[in-house]
Amino acid sequence: MKQRLFSIITIVGTLTLTACVGSSDNNTQTDKLNGSWERTGYGEVLMIENQSASFYQLSPTDCMLIDTVSVADLQSLIQNPEFDQTLVLSEVDNSVFVQQYSRLQSLPTQCEPNNLITNSDPLTVFDYFKNSYEQFYAFFDLREVDWTETTQELEASVNTGMSDQELFITLATALSELDDGHVRIEADEQVYSPAVTRGANRVIEETFPQQSEFSDIQDYANSLNAAFWENLENYFDEGSVTSIDGALPTRFLTATINNGSTGYLMISSMAFFSPENDGLDLQSNLDFVETYFPQIMSSFDNTDNLIIDIRFNSGGHDEVSFDMASYFFDQDTLVGSKYAKTPSSESGYQEAWVKGRQSDAYLKPIVLITGEETASAAEIFTLAMTQKSNVTHIGQTTSGMLSDVLEKELPNGWSIWLANEVYQDPDGNQFESSGFIPSQAVSTFSVEAIQAGNDLAVEKALELLN
Repeated sequence: MKQRLFSIITIVGTLTLTACVGSSDNNTQTDKLNGSWERTGYGEVLMIENQSASFYQLSPTDCMLIDTVSVADLQSLIQNPEFDQTLVLSEVDNSVFVQQYSRLQSLPTQCEPNNLITNSDPLTVFDYFKNSYEQFYAFFDLREVDWTETTQELEASVNTGMSDQELFITLATALSELDDGHVRIEADEQVYSPAVTRGANRVIEETFPQQSEFSDIQDYANSLNAAFWENLENYFDEGSVTSIDGALPTRFLTATINNGSTGYLMISSMAFFSPENDGLDLQSNLDFVETYFPQIMSSFDNTDNLIIDIRFNSGGHDEVSFDMASYFFDQDTLVGSKYAKTPSSESGYQEAWVKGRQSDAYLKPIVLITGEETASAAEIFTLAMTQKSNVTHIGQTTSGMLSDVLEKELPNGWSIWLANEVYQDPDGNQFESSGFIPSQAVSTFSVEAIQAGNDLAVEKALELLN
């Protein structure tokens, strides 16, 4: 998964104040904050007055008031205390990417109290759902979906008397052609995403009918999984394996191969290290990485080369990806940029710089293994690492789901995810939908190889390194 682009309201609920500010400075800053601020390309507006900050979801025709918090909470996120016309917010200090708000002359007309959406009937919900994707989903052309045609066909079936279940099915049907893991709808206990199954799960589903040993697909999956890990371990030097657990097991797996000459590092995710906020608290996850990653990298000091395996890494936080990548750069390096795209506008570009570690960067030959499941923030790690001349990328093409999740609330309280950000490398190449194509293709989860006791990706990596 990729870290959602949380609304400011969600962010402030997870933070405590991190700086002490004198009362006079605080009052001055509060006065400067008063007014309306818009996050272009995201449909988010902040209205600040009387020590409170109200968060609105905005579209060209509609507006919803989502929540209100105290200005004191908001101030803990400000990264440019001398702001004037632009307000920069971030959950953590020194973030690679930030949330940028521009001052407005006034609150948009559709967000005035008498114009806010108050109805939650199926017609209103469907219309808001349709308009939200039309305005903020950036990749209909790439995904080859005609959104206007899709929603026109379904709109005729929507009526005020339909049940919640019927409405949910209608909305899910509208999304069904978007093969994007950053698209979903959540309603109470129901969750739907149209993304197709990838990687190991795809292989298991496709090969299960072709065998007769197992009658239950879960038993079949468990058997292949156990054999995969046993095969992988057979490549490692005896006694060299270390597993580091976080909120979920085995967030990092390290070992050496060929009598210590080759290091091996599997990174299982870019989140779920700390249990805070269900594994998604950015600062806690960064703290975890900064605690353990130096130890991990020091264990490779005497190696000649390194395999980094992210074939099963489905993402997490961009900031975690950039932080890990920094251990492989000896100087600050521009690795890409991103912007938010809507039918009518684009937000400003934000450059992505990896901060180099001059004294202890690992600069020896590296092979990076990706798979079909490599997605989101793991693709951001791939974006960074493939800018390095000492890195060879092998495996399978990644998922092609780089954009952060933009979450929107529907008028009936349901929520939707969509992707509105375009990432690109320093040359302007974009990888949404297409993914990152390795320089040498090799299967990362082959039933035939597993049953033969082999790991084709590791063997290819060793061939290239040795």
